Amino acid sequence: MVATKFRDHLLNLGHSCDILNIPSTVFRPELMSKGRFSLPFTVTNPTLNFLDLRQRNVDCYDVVVPLHPHTLYLNHPNMVVYFLHHYRTAYDLAEWYLKGARGNFAGMMKRTLEVYNRRFLDNLALIRTRSFPFFAISKSVAFRLARFWNIKVKKVIYPGGYDPSFIDRSRDYVLYFGRLDWNLKRLKLVYAAAKQLPQTPFIIAGDVHPMRDWIVNHPSNVKIILRNEQFPHDLKVDIFSRASCLVYPAYEEDYGIVPVEAMSAGKPCVVCSDGGGVLETILDGETGLVVEPSAEALAKAIQELHSKGDTMKQRCIERAKEFSWTKCLSELSNEIETAIRQP
Repeated sequence: MVATKFRDHLLNLGHSCDILNIPSTVFRPELMSKGRFSLPFTVTNPTLNFLDLRQRNVDCYDVVVPLHPHTLYLNHPNMVVYFLHHYRTAYDLAEWYLKGARGNFAGMMKRTLEVYNRRFLDNLALIRTRSFPFFAISKSVAFRLARFWNIKVKKVIYPGGYDPSFIDRSRDYVLYFGRLDWNLKRLKLVYAAAKQLPQTPFIIAGDVHPMRDWIVNHPSNVKIILRNEQFPHDLKVDIFSRASCLVYPAYEEDYGIVPVEAMSAGKPCVVCSDGGGVLETILDGETGLVVEPSAEALAKAIQELHSKGDTMKQRCIERAKEFSWTKCLSELSNEIETAIRQP
């Protein structure tokens, strides 16, 4: 989303601009190999693709704007880095990632090699890349840059999220919207909270691949809406417009556009105290509630907002307007134009 909006904005300003897509499957050896071949691919595949990106000819561009951690491997003399997130399973989520393979020697070896090979490749790229200006999408991401790479960002530029087409029609159900991830997005907490509020209707909308049993076996007061592709805008607006509040218990989110979209519709949000970037947009007691990551705390906050959340409607809309795409794209384009003018 950021790349598309940024490209269109630069084109409107009269610049030539292309999006260079780096397929994420290239860096996922487990999707490209099976059985005894998976271990070698953990090292060789990312390394070969690191070399491939380093050798790609991008000299035709005046400036390159890396948005994804893989694109830091590109070799260009003039970069402006708008940093969305690290390759997180090699950094802040490494402990969680490795823990998932405990008791499986081959799996632990594979994941350990993947983590440390990724860090090694990143450090090779940083020899050159750290001299460029870095901008982060949130203070949480800026903190990770300082912690893992000792990089101080020039500025935090929040992405947008406010959308005036989101409206408040009714308050029929509690909504979770986003990737249906059991662990990091903590959908398991949403299920547990729903079980504690059997009279409260929930809608969980998002995408998941592959299908998991726990999605099918959801609580009786929960309705699941799945899409294999991006939700059409009209459907998304309709889903948000009829919610009483949004529950978004994600762990250490980079930024979190979904809560800003919810506030655009005047819907308060329930987020967790370890939610990362979402704590920079949600104002506790004004545009939602910040609670401990437990089913009990989540259920209590949901119950309060489902019955009385309409009192926060106007403040939610005002807060969402502070995170506009216009502001974000304007600040980014100013930095790009400065970089282009440099000799």
